Amino acid sequence: MGSNKIGKFVSYAIGEIILVVIGILIAININNWNEERKIGKQEHKILLSLKSEFLESKELLLATMKAQNKVLQRSDVLIEICDGKIALPVNDSIKNLVLYGALAWHREELITGAYNVLINSGNSELIHNDELMEMLAEFYSVLQAGFEDHETSMNLKNELLNIISPVMLSLSEPLTRGGTGYYTVPNSTEDDAIKYLFEQDAFFGLLNYKTYIERLRYGYQEDLLLRINNIISTINEELEKSDS
Repeated sequence: MGSNKIGKFVSYAIGEIILVVIGILIAININNWNEERKIGKQEHKILLSLKSEFLESKELLLATMKAQNKVLQRSDVLIEICDGKIALPVNDSIKNLVLYGALAWHREELITGAYNVLINSGNSELIHNDELMEMLAEFYSVLQAGFEDHETSMNLKNELLNIISPVMLSLSEPLTRGGTGYYTVPNSTEDDAIKYLFEQDAFFGLLNYKTYIERLRYGYQEDLLLRINNIISTINEELEKSDS
């Protein structure tokens, strides 16, 4: 009788222990699931912030590249006029090419807030896609380093401005005074200023060099745009995984 009671007690005790262990394991799994779900939500939120930031940066960059491309086109036309490949146009056209071509300069200004918060907060481990993190690191490294000849380009612009400073006032007067299209009222002061401009060989020598640098800078912007597109595409893939 005593042996039977002990056996039943042991069996009961073992059963209780098994139930407790099973309960603990279930609790741990639920806790882990909740933690993973919490981390997943945090990652999703970070990815959305990065996507929004990169989409905005892309729009800013595209606007800069559009303006930069116009600078290159106008500078090329001005150089071709100097070389005699294009006939000398009316004064307002020349002034437009000088002010918005030769002397224009546009630098890309992108947004980096979400990435900076991600790195400074120590939450970068929440991003599980190692390839994405590598792409982000490379992008911001390239962006932070900047175009190596930014300063050279700015200096060239200043040198061009110094050369034509004696006639800059005449070249800066309002354009398109005729209302539609280009129209310039005969003005001897403007004529003299434009004649002076085309007598400055140093101006066009520097303009050729500046245009070369600006074309390289446009290539740098194209590289940034390609990186942004690749990052946005990868983020979208990650967001689709989390939504599914």
